[in-house]
Amino acid sequence: MFGNDSPDTMAAAGDLALAYVSQQKFAEAEPLAREAMQTDSKIRPNDWQRFRAESLLDASLAGQKKCAEAEALLVEGYQGMLARADELLNYRRAACAPGRPALRKPILR
Repeated sequence: MFGNDSPDTMAAAGDLALAYVSQQKFAEAEPLAREAMQTDSKIRPNDWQRFRAESLLDASLAGQKKCAEAEALLVEGYQGMLARADELLNYRRAACAPGRPALRKPILR
């Protein structure tokens, strides 16, 4: 079974945080994005998913007008995703290759 430290669990938490942010339910998104970011920082500190979670936490904080905390996350999340642009493109290309099942884990939109 998947536990709290599972990358799949954290990806799902990030997906749910994204859904809440998309619905402008920022307070609901914050704890999910925060947990995903903190756990990803420990288990996969250089993976793009960590920086996706950071960006989601930024969005949830900014939506709640917690701008001081949000600003630092915005910069770090953006720089982390930008530095991993090739990794993101390779992930997307591999998932969309002919004969592959549909992409199951959406990336930052």
